[in-house]
Amino acid sequence: MGCVSVFEKISLCFDVYGCPNRCKHCWIGHKQNKIMSKDGIRKIVNEFADFSSKIEVYSWLREPDFSDEYKNLWEFDKEVSINVKPKRFELLSFYRLVRDEKYIEWLKDFDIKTYQLTIFGNEQTTDYYTGRKGAYKEILKATNILLDNGFIPKWQMFVYKDNIDDIDHVLSLINSMELIDRSKENGGTFQFFIHTGSCDGENSKNYYKWVESSDLHKIPLEYFKNYGKEERLLYEELLQSKDIKKLNESSPVFYIDNEFNIYPNFSEMNEHWKLGNLNLESVEDLLNIYIDNRSPAQSLRNTIPLCDLVVKYGDPNSKKLFSKEDYIDFLINTHFRKLI
Repeated sequence: MGCVSVFEKISLCFDVYGCPNRCKHCWIGHKQNKIMSKDGIRKIVNEFADFSSKIEVYSWLREPDFSDEYKNLWEFDKEVSINVKPKRFELLSFYRLVRDEKYIEWLKDFDIKTYQLTIFGNEQTTDYYTGRKGAYKEILKATNILLDNGFIPKWQMFVYKDNIDDIDHVLSLINSMELIDRSKENGGTFQFFIHTGSCDGENSKNYYKWVESSDLHKIPLEYFKNYGKEERLLYEELLQSKDIKKLNESSPVFYIDNEFNIYPNFSEMNEHWKLGNLNLESVEDLLNIYIDNRSPAQSLRNTIPLCDLVVKYGDPNSKKLFSKEDYIDFLINTHFRKLI
């Protein structure tokens, strides 16, 4: 089948420098830190330009601005993008923020007032889940740096059975650090929210300690609003569903690791989602795989009804909490983990 001539836009996210952390909730998964060639990226972008008039390029897909070359990489992203300017998000490198005094000044060049940081509880818990000793102290220091420079911090907390009791610690930090009042003085509103994340990538290893409905009384629901449904209820719902689905979009986002393997931005970066390798296969062939749903995970979702997947891999008695879409992804990924 021939590739469609034009996508509305194609976004390419390259893992140019990697990440300083090894977070245990990371849906992307843990990849080795390696430096990717700018010439190789430029060549690939030009090849994708045959299939869309708009190519949006990002030189990161884990932690932005981790590289010492963060300024040059932002200029590079703008330079190689075609007919579209890449965006800045409410994301930063807290690793860099506490080590590079010039970084906070550079952030002031962008029209972003709020930046998000992730905390998991007390020092021991946060260092464990971030995968790096000292992360907790850096997150608190980064929060103060943001506030001292007119920004508004936003905290998110991933919750599991083993850190539910740490919620009180985080709430006490918000109070003792006066985050609400200090954010108000900077002209904004401090935000804090709790969630589980999606149960894929590294986070799938936390399934055994996933939050259940019986845990809800321990979690302030004003911060934990989108906790989904019990697995057993989703099981019953999907048991009646013969739904299959093609997974492709008119403006796709592709993740490219430092070996130039390419994945659609649907779920974890594992072999069953991989389209192929940009050094070994043509862009046209890889886009055809994407369009035709020929990666193993895409093919599964497009050919096996949800009722069959949930019977094989779901738990009809589980009270674990999932959103429907995250649960479907969990079932797909579980299928391939069972094959290993």
